[in-house]
Amino acid sequence: MKEIEIVKKYSDSSYMSKEEIYSLFKEEQAEKIFSSIVTYRDYLKTETGIKDSSLYDYSLILTESIVRYSNNLEQSLLKHDVKISSFSELKKDEFILKAKTKAIENAIRFYQIDTITDKVKDAIIKGNIQHLPLNLEVINSYSKAFDYVVKEKDTLDDALYNLYLILSDDSSVNMRREKREDVIPMTFIDPANIKIAISSFVEYIEKADVSPVSLSLLSLYFMYITSPFFSQNDAIASLLPYLIMKRKGFFYSYLLLDFPSIAFSSSVKLKEKMSLCQETLDLTYYLYYTIPYLIHDEKSFKDIIDSLQQEKEIVKVDVQKTILPSFTEDLDIDEIESNTEKMLQLYPHLKRKQAHFYITHCTLGFNYTISQFEKYEKTVYETARTSMDALANLGFYEKKKIGKKFFYSPVLVDKNA
Repeated sequence: MKEIEIVKKYSDSSYMSKEEIYSLFKEEQAEKIFSSIVTYRDYLKTETGIKDSSLYDYSLILTESIVRYSNNLEQSLLKHDVKISSFSELKKDEFILKAKTKAIENAIRFYQIDTITDKVKDAIIKGNIQHLPLNLEVINSYSKAFDYVVKEKDTLDDALYNLYLILSDDSSVNMRREKREDVIPMTFIDPANIKIAISSFVEYIEKADVSPVSLSLLSLYFMYITSPFFSQNDAIASLLPYLIMKRKGFFYSYLLLDFPSIAFSSSVKLKEKMSLCQETLDLTYYLYYTIPYLIHDEKSFKDIIDSLQQEKEIVKVDVQKTILPSFTEDLDIDEIESNTEKMLQLYPHLKRKQAHFYITHCTLGFNYTISQFEKYEKTVYETARTSMDALANLGFYEKKKIGKKFFYSPVLVDKNA
């Protein structure tokens, strides 16, 4: 196998550490290979706003696998968002309740509560518990915190502090004042630097050009290594990714992702990956370990949503009516730019050229082609093809083959039919 193939294999297919590389090859060969791996990874490196104990920034290597896995997962979530947005309010509430139940069951296991009955658990989840045993107060607070996450519209740092207040039932925010130690060798951020770390993290999340799924997973690492609050850091960590996904344009589908199970995990292997991240200042090891759990979850997405749909609610969504602004092709340049911005705000994962093409090519009954995208947006053919296919996958166009050619027709379904 050529050296470049080895380098890509152990940085993309798997993400191996220096020790793992040296265990596979003889020392002289391993030294040469790992040197090439470092050079390759440096080319894909981006700095993050997550600080280590010395306030150095961690880095992230945006490998092909990380980008592909996260993009595919997010495309799936966006498609499910379109479906869920067409549900009745009753069905939307039922969907949220299912997600909340799963999160609370994770919390119950984490807090090792084995005396709760299904009746009491159901009352806590629905917010109508009347007589709350002392040992279940933590679960009731978690239930309230979940409700807050779904409804909140605060800034990210305010939301973070509010989660602490809800979960701890304290009257004011109490930051960690003591140094923290762990069974796995790690150095935690000094209490004096916690607010600096939070500020840097929030700024990074708001500005980073990194996939929301990756950012959300990294927030779990941030909460662990920072442990900013006097208590409830694990519970806050389990809900923080949902706050991030909301801010990155996901309306409901973010609740399909089981972040709490990762946040509440006691896995020694996971802690070892965290330790490796700290040793190398490279958060990619953490992503390669955690993102497969979310990809595994994806298999159940369709079943969860289908189980909520009655036969008459089979979803073929009118995205133009229910979600998007009213677009026509008879627009001037200023209107086109304005509507492009609206489209990107509603669907932040769309590329600008995709949004721009759609708002000027969405007349019902018309059929559009890849060549039109290529010409109108001044791209190469392959970019035009993948862009049109992405728009079709998200429900903006229906893709059909006529003869040997593919055409894309804007979708509009009469829900009352």
